[in-house]
Amino acid sequence: MKLLFRCAVVLGLAGTSARAEVQLHPLFTDHAVLQRGTAAAVYGNAEAGEPVSFQLTKPDGTSTGSKQPIVAKADGTWAFNLPADLKPGTGYSLTVSGKGNSVTLKDLAIGDVWICSGQSNMGMTVRGCLDAEATTAASANPKLRLFQLKLKASPEPLTDRKDLGHLTKWAVAGPEYVGTFSGVAYFFGAALQKQLPGDVPIGLIQTAWGGTPGEAWVSKSALNAEPALKHYHDRLPAAIAAYDPAKAEENFKAAMVKWEAAAAKAKAAGMPEPRKPIKAPDPKTSQGSPSNLFNSMILPLVKYSIRGAIWYQGEANGSRAAEYRTLLPTLVKNWRTQWGIEFPFLVVQLPGWTAGNAEGASWAELREAQALTAKTLPKVGLAVTLDVGDKDDVHPKNKKPVGERLAKVALALEYGEKILAGGPTYRSISVEGDKAILSFDSIGGGLKSKGETLTGFAVAGDDGVYHPAEAAIRGDKVELKCVKVAKPVTVRYGWKNWPEANLFNKEGFPAAPFRTDDQPLTTAPKK
Repeated sequence: MKLLFRCAVVLGLAGTSARAEVQLHPLFTDHAVLQRGTAAAVYGNAEAGEPVSFQLTKPDGTSTGSKQPIVAKADGTWAFNLPADLKPGTGYSLTVSGKGNSVTLKDLAIGDVWICSGQSNMGMTVRGCLDAEATTAASANPKLRLFQLKLKASPEPLTDRKDLGHLTKWAVAGPEYVGTFSGVAYFFGAALQKQLPGDVPIGLIQTAWGGTPGEAWVSKSALNAEPALKHYHDRLPAAIAAYDPAKAEENFKAAMVKWEAAAAKAKAAGMPEPRKPIKAPDPKTSQGSPSNLFNSMILPLVKYSIRGAIWYQGEANGSRAAEYRTLLPTLVKNWRTQWGIEFPFLVVQLPGWTAGNAEGASWAELREAQALTAKTLPKVGLAVTLDVGDKDDVHPKNKKPVGERLAKVALALEYGEKILAGGPTYRSISVEGDKAILSFDSIGGGLKSKGETLTGFAVAGDDGVYHPAEAAIRGDKVELKCVKVAKPVTVRYGWKNWPEANLFNKEGFPAAPFRTDDQPLTTAPKK
């Protein structure tokens, strides 16, 4: 009995000690970047009522810290704010102490933190991009730091530390880590860190998942508050109730049998094999279900101080491009509300791709939805990538221009740099007889075509039927005419899934696609 009593005491003390340990949120690790210019929050868990203090040591050896301890709340959470006037740079360290333990973070940086989110083209690694070997070999940069979330979906918001095992750790950019990090994010961060005055450290948080739709990244409350998007959660309970895992498995096996036969036939004919079928996911836990990625891959980040976000997504919403006009602004406003700041939100406009029909317009309409979001919401920037797509691959490998254009947009939009950050954008149209004359903004050093003939333009008359137009650059304007249209009324440029459009400015930025008509969208819901 004495032995049992002693064991119970020891176990009880051990349990008390474990509960009393101060723990930092998983976003705080060695090599982390903490947001400059703001009283960045540092937070974690401890025993309720436990006093928590901190000491921040600067690169010059001086330090600052708590004037008095922070007391952990009843739920065990605590938080404090760092001084807002810390100088950008590396070599900081932070010690957080409770009554039973202390935690020290080393090699911290003060700089700018950017969220990097979206689907597969954001998730596509440096290793999968063009010139991957050379890029990786030259990637060492102590002022560029990387943090990558593992893939995890959740039907419920994740706030408990025990549910955050998919948050990994910060790493310093270099050959050991860059190859498996987002190519777009890396090229953005590397260009921004190099070009930003003051040699400011940059931190990148990658939270992306291939094939996921935009609604998966928006909170339930935000979707339900928007009448045009409320249907997502309205329909979800019925989908969950109707899901039969046995039936899903049976259907998957049957589809695999058909696929294997089709793949063998394609191989014999020297053709690419068809895409493999996938098992229908449980809508309750699927990464494609509404809000399931917001719950697990955005919400756990929202207390962390950031400078802005970059977003490469929309492929999965192509068939619902009309709805994306509402969905993307809702997502932007939702995230800003969560962080409590109107941070810059930089969008990659979808590149060219056939999307199953090169002449179709679903992706053109999605690009327009992205452009409208940038036009109507403050501090939303757009990186046009019409020229770096791949007709045969939804995952184009040329990601360096994408990241570098995002960096240019960030420098102009957020950092106040007086630079040209994009290509020609439509300003106005005038008609002279059988000619349509277009004026543009952001022409830089002048307009140019990549190729002998300027392509990508179409004109329509009163009947609204479009025909390819002959296009020519006349000074700072583009002149259009078409033998089938005696008097042009409206114009389109780059208005196809795969547009052969080649208008640029002399600085090398492509013109943004546009249309001057208001014809109904092909992706609008059918009545």
